[in-house]
Amino acid sequence: MSPPRVSIILPTYNRLDLLQQALASIRAQTYTDYEIVVVDDGSTDGTRAWMEAHPGDTLVYLRQANAGVSTARNAGIQAARGELLAFLDDDDLWLPTKLERQVPLFDNPDVGFVFCGNAFVDASGRIEMLRVPGPEYRGRAVTAMLGRNMMPTPSVMVRRGLALEAGVMYEDLVFGEDWNYWLRIAARCEVDFVPEILVHFRDSPGGLSRLPFDAFRSNTLALFEGLYRDPESARLLEPYRREALSQAHARVAEEALHRGRLDIARHEAWQAIRLRTGNRIAWRVLPRALLGRRFLDALRGLR
Repeated sequence: MSPPRVSIILPTYNRLDLLQQALASIRAQTYTDYEIVVVDDGSTDGTRAWMEAHPGDTLVYLRQANAGVSTARNAGIQAARGELLAFLDDDDLWLPTKLERQVPLFDNPDVGFVFCGNAFVDASGRIEMLRVPGPEYRGRAVTAMLGRNMMPTPSVMVRRGLALEAGVMYEDLVFGEDWNYWLRIAARCEVDFVPEILVHFRDSPGGLSRLPFDAFRSNTLALFEGLYRDPESARLLEPYRREALSQAHARVAEEALHRGRLDIARHEAWQAIRLRTGNRIAWRVLPRALLGRRFLDALRGLR
C-alpha cells in the first residue's frame, strides 16, 4: 500500500472526551488521503483501551511514558509516512475543508509551510477572537513570523522533509516550542496560508500568567536564542538575529510590566531597543515602566 499524502500528528494526554472530538473533526474532512498518528503521552483515563477498541485503516496508535507534548509530537513526526505533516492537538478542532484548502498550496514546490486563519474558542465553543494572517506572511515570512505568532499548532502543515531537516521540537522549552520549530522550518522555504477560518483553537486562559515570572523570562529568551542552537538553522536565521533577540527582550518587558516588575520592564525594554531601535512593543512598554502605573493613572484622571 502506498503511503498517504498527509500524516496528521495528534498527541494526547488524559483528555479522552476531547480526543474523541478532535478525531471526529479529522474524519469529517473532505480531503481523505491521510493517516492519523495518535501519540498517547502516558494517559491513565482509559484512552488506551478506547483507542485499541476503535482501530482503523488510517489510524496509527503509539503510546509512550509521560514525557510532554514536544516529545509526543517528535515521536509522531518520526513515525509519519506522509509527504506532508499536519498537526492537531487533542483539545482543538478542524473545520471540514481544512485539509482540502491547504494541500493544494504545496503544488508550489517552493512552499514548505502552510497555515490558515483560526478562531480562539472557549470551553463551550463560543468564539472569542478571529485571526486571519495578512500578506506579510506569504513568501519569505520569517520577519512577520517573528513579530507575531499567527500560526497556532493546529493550523500548520509542513513538508516532512523540511521538518526532519530542521530537527526536533525542543523538549526543554516550557512553551513556544512550536513557534521556535515553525521559524526554523520557515527559514528553509516559502510560506503560504489560506485566509479563511479553518481551525477552532481552544486556548487555556491565563496559562502563561500562572507561570512564575523567572520561568517565563528564561523560557522566552531560550525560545528565541534557541533558533541558533543548530549550525544550519543559525546560518539561515543569522540575518534575523537582532530582530529575534529584540523580540525576546520586548516580550519579557511586556510581561514584567503586566506583573508590576517595573525595574525589569525598563531593563528589558532598553535591551530590546538597543538591538532594534524600532521595536514597537518595547517603546510601548518603556514610558509606562519609567513613569509607573500610578502616575499614568493619575494623568488619565486629569482628563
